[in-house]
Amino acid sequence: MRDRRRRRSRRLSLVGAAIFILSWSLLAVGTQADGAAVAEWGGPPVTIADVLIRVDAPLSDDFDWRGWAIALMRLTPGDLLTPEQLQQSCEALAPLARVSAHVDPGPGGAVVTVTLQPYPRIESISISGAYPLFEKDVRTAMTLASGDVFQPEEMPSQEALVVQRYTNEGYIDPRVCIRWEQAGDEGHYRLDVAIEKGPHYVLGDVRPHGNRVFEDTDIISRLKTWRIGTFGLGFGRFVARDLEADIDSLIAFYRRQGYADAAISPKLTYKPRDQRVDCDLTIVEGPRYRVRFEGNRFYSDFRLRRDLVLTEKGNLGNMGIRRSIQNIRRRYLAAGFADARLSWETDDRSEAGLAVREVVIQVDEGRRHIVDQVILRGNRRLSSDLLYEHILTRPPGTLSAGPYIAQVLSEDLVAIRALYRNRGFLEAQVTEEVQIDKTRVGETTGKETTGEETTAAVRVIVHIDEGPQTRVANVSIDGDAPLSSETLRGAAGLKSGDVYVPEQVNNDENELAARISEAGYPHVKVTGIPRLSEDRTRVDIRYRVEAGPFVRLGRLFFFGNFRTRVAFLARESGLATGNPFDLRQVLEAQRRLRDLNIFDSVQVQPVGLKEKDETVHLLVTTSERRPYYFEMGGGFQTDKGIFGRAKVGDHNFLGSGKDLALSAEASEVGSRYEASLTEPRLLGTRISAGAGVYVERSEPFNQSFGVDTTGATLNLSRDWGPHLKTVLANQFERREQYRRDDVAPDETEDPRDYDPRRIFVTTPTVQWDSRDSFIRPRHGLLASLAVDFSVGIDDSLDDFVKYRLDARGFYPLLARVTLAGRVYAGYLEPYGGDQPPEDQLFFLGGAATVRGYKENMLRYDADGNPVGGQLALTAGLEARIDIGRNFELIPFLDTGSIQQTLVSAGSDQFRWSYGLGLQYITPIGPVGIFYGRKIDARPGESSGRFHLSIGYTF
Repeated sequence: MRDRRRRRSRRLSLVGAAIFILSWSLLAVGTQADGAAVAEWGGPPVTIADVLIRVDAPLSDDFDWRGWAIALMRLTPGDLLTPEQLQQSCEALAPLARVSAHVDPGPGGAVVTVTLQPYPRIESISISGAYPLFEKDVRTAMTLASGDVFQPEEMPSQEALVVQRYTNEGYIDPRVCIRWEQAGDEGHYRLDVAIEKGPHYVLGDVRPHGNRVFEDTDIISRLKTWRIGTFGLGFGRFVARDLEADIDSLIAFYRRQGYADAAISPKLTYKPRDQRVDCDLTIVEGPRYRVRFEGNRFYSDFRLRRDLVLTEKGNLGNMGIRRSIQNIRRRYLAAGFADARLSWETDDRSEAGLAVREVVIQVDEGRRHIVDQVILRGNRRLSSDLLYEHILTRPPGTLSAGPYIAQVLSEDLVAIRALYRNRGFLEAQVTEEVQIDKTRVGETTGKETTGEETTAAVRVIVHIDEGPQTRVANVSIDGDAPLSSETLRGAAGLKSGDVYVPEQVNNDENELAARISEAGYPHVKVTGIPRLSEDRTRVDIRYRVEAGPFVRLGRLFFFGNFRTRVAFLARESGLATGNPFDLRQVLEAQRRLRDLNIFDSVQVQPVGLKEKDETVHLLVTTSERRPYYFEMGGGFQTDKGIFGRAKVGDHNFLGSGKDLALSAEASEVGSRYEASLTEPRLLGTRISAGAGVYVERSEPFNQSFGVDTTGATLNLSRDWGPHLKTVLANQFERREQYRRDDVAPDETEDPRDYDPRRIFVTTPTVQWDSRDSFIRPRHGLLASLAVDFSVGIDDSLDDFVKYRLDARGFYPLLARVTLAGRVYAGYLEPYGGDQPPEDQLFFLGGAATVRGYKENMLRYDADGNPVGGQLALTAGLEARIDIGRNFELIPFLDTGSIQQTLVSAGSDQFRWSYGLGLQYITPIGPVGIFYGRKIDARPGESSGRFHLSIGYTF
């Protein structure tokens, strides 16, 4: 019953959210220019004979202006027309077009002629010179977006907004110029925001004043603003808000050292000519606090210090001490010390010329009240065992010391009353009787100290007067319900014979309204009327239904989609003209369109819903993102060497939400060139499909061979929830393995390994990802299981099944310590009778697997060549310790083993390494250096190795 009610509650919450969002969108129509709607008529009411819509549109626009005007104005031949009605109808169109109306009275009625002049709109906004800000930061500063009405007079204010944004970022005199041009023959406009940042301020002198405890250098070095400025040499950009954050951190540092009254105020002196800002810090350190406890026997000083907030909140007006006293009092109350009394006093003195304030907290613990018995009296219909499950007040047991807490007992009584009410006992009375035996004296053991404390035994008696139980006798539905009574009674939670819960009537009202609303009655109202019998043992419930008018979904008008095709948007919305109007389906359509990730915003406005029209049209206003993108990057990694990559693409290819991308990467271990096309929703389903072709050359470090590959891919994936994802990858490739020029031939090799091979591989994958962050996870699990089914087309070398299991877990061990672990297993099983080629084997060693070893060199032969195997096992454990200032110190332990090799060389034993790493956390991930040391280094091997990495190793 409870699970069913929860599901109904969630469902009704969705309906409520839909109503709220769509009601809000009714108000968010747009910006209306003065004089945009003119109705040239002020005569008496007349009958409408005809309505003519004229569109004076020099714009190339696919928007159906006539259909939109008819839908929005709601002027129907045969209706009576008033000047007020005509003006309101024109004003409804004014946000998107300049409107004028003319009325020609005639003997058969009036002919209303409405002329629309659509406003030119902003097709796109390009931004140049945004660095160091992202383009989205500049767009956020502006109040204009793609799809908005183009108004040249607004451009100076937009320029001022961007200037202010860069001024806040420390630039002295930034200049912004917004230029515009018409987009070809379409008549709309493209904006070009050109930003000339000019010089920026740098932090000059930092002069602390008033500090006696800490040296100037210690204070200055703690300012991140000063460190960004390259240690005060004037290279970094000064941003005032960063200094504010530094001052907050400095105050926190003072508080941690015991200076709870510390206050720091900056005075900034801007020198535009010198392009610098000097900073004077006025520091009021205040006394150093020392806190001492007296009278506490049950709790140790160490435990009570956890409740002090002086180091976090300070002590302005002694608020820190008062809050600390409240925390300690709550701790004692939770342990059963109902009579605990606390007081405090301070003593100011000077030590070595520095002010010291000693705070003495006096604790009078009093008796500890321990529950001796909990007795239930008066319960006949509900068992004592069931009631005890809802009571937290109980005698000492395995998991509880049994303290008596008056507040907890009050909550227990509320829980018992709620339990009875949910079982139909509407008049149940629950009272308590507490008997305290203060004559009992015993020896108890506190959590920190052992001593003799006096305890009082508490006997709790719960008196219950159940009263009659009320059950549902009859459920009836009347009114103009469009659904059958049997259907609606089945949807109601309360049925004949059920216990009566009054709150369920409200839930049923909403549930029945939701069911009827789905059938096209969005204005439905359901009222539940219960009628109790005289003895209150039975209740008849009558649900009265006022369905309101039947409403159908009219047309969908898409506005702001300059590039995206209307047919694609209509398909993705999942809505169909003529269907019953359902608010939840409309909300779901809005979510689906937003999830395409090609729009900055999507707003759905129902037209005619508020007026209770029989047909409700939808205006879907979109703001398209810039579809084209270009990315490039490079660097150095131990497993790649020097590398560079670039990618160019279109997020909205052919206006259908597809992602077309061309990418290239080159490094010391090879190159790869790829073209791909991704369909986010294959045939309108939740399945994402991607196809691509690629050319790759791979020469991994320390390998005797290289591989040239040409291939094509087809991947299908689906998200099944917030964490679970499945992928089916299909790959056809032509591989040609070759011996590298710097490696001597090996007579034992199979010559067929170097023949061209054609291979087809299909790989189903299941992935679970519950990490709290993609860039810097603190807790969660990332696990995947993939199986490669490989078939060699030309021969049986590539006939194998390859299993790969990868699991990575993260756990916040302490506030600044994250424990991270990884387990990986790979196994290759041939089924064609031949040994697998070397380029399909597993190799271990290097920054991504077992640190301290060269890349792919965990196992090697007598000539120093890497040895691969059909089985690879590796694991790693590291503690990521936040040492502040965006640095992490990472001790680690790695192990791995390569087994089932094709040659008899090396050992199946696990190789181990340990070491230490230091990483700097950037906004896009960590960059670090690691040193791994072999635990079982063999003769001739190096003791360890350094590794450079971008991103976490796992």
